[in-house]
Amino acid sequence: MTLGLLLTIALVAAPPPSAGSNIHITRPTSGPVVSLLGDIRVDALVDGDVVALGGDVVLGEAAEVTGEVVTVGGAVSGVGTVRGRAVAIGALGMGTATRSSGGLRTALGLHCLRVGGWLLLGTAVLLLLPRAIHANVQRVRCQPLRALVIGLVTLALWLAATILAAVVVRSAMGAGLLLLGTGVLLVIKTVGIVTSAWWLGERSVAILPVGLRGEVPRTGLALAALTVLSALPVVGPATWVAANVLGIGAVTWGLAQRLPVRWYGSLGVCFAN
Repeated sequence: MTLGLLLTIALVAAPPPSAGSNIHITRPTSGPVVSLLGDIRVDALVDGDVVALGGDVVLGEAAEVTGEVVTVGGAVSGVGTVRGRAVAIGALGMGTATRSSGGLRTALGLHCLRVGGWLLLGTAVLLLLPRAIHANVQRVRCQPLRALVIGLVTLALWLAATILAAVVVRSAMGAGLLLLGTGVLLVIKTVGIVTSAWWLGERSVAILPVGLRGEVPRTGLALAALTVLSALPVVGPATWVAANVLGIGAVTWGLAQRLPVRWYGSLGVCFAN
């Protein structure tokens, strides 16, 4: 969740990004440095963040980034130094840490905090919004593929709107709209991941001890498992992203059902059922 806010703040603070071309940093530069549909290679000091939307970030031996390195749909590689975090975001998923100057112990501690944070947040959402979670789970039960498709469409539209706003709208109102849009998506994501965890916990009831078969403990256990798995290479982030997309699709589907069918044309057949 914090990665989504980081991305939005970096986009708001950045000058208009370089679109469709690669960027090579060879001299000390004030950040943020933002590239749209292009790669960034850093071979000098960047005082700030480095963000690649639809591209990779390569850190040379002389690279030193004082802020964060973030890629959307790309990867971070190289031997340079990053004082903050270096992460690759897939559809606003949890993010995959590729480099960090804090070492393994710091990374492990942060991951434990993340697990605990998600458990607390997930429990709160489940207790405060039980009817919404149950309704979302019912949609996933009935048509999980449709929920996945709707989730992918939702994220694609959000990312396109964010990039467009970052490029076109250069005002306080534009910054406010970016932050508002990110906040709305993070709320949907939070409810969505709890929905996915509830569904996974329900499907695992048969193999759980009796004491963990209740709604809250099985959901918390599934949420903890998803968070821990996200630290594994390749499979972990893919599983986390899939759970997020599934949940976001279920939530968006439910919100769309509250709208008149005529508002969303041919998609009404999908959303209104």
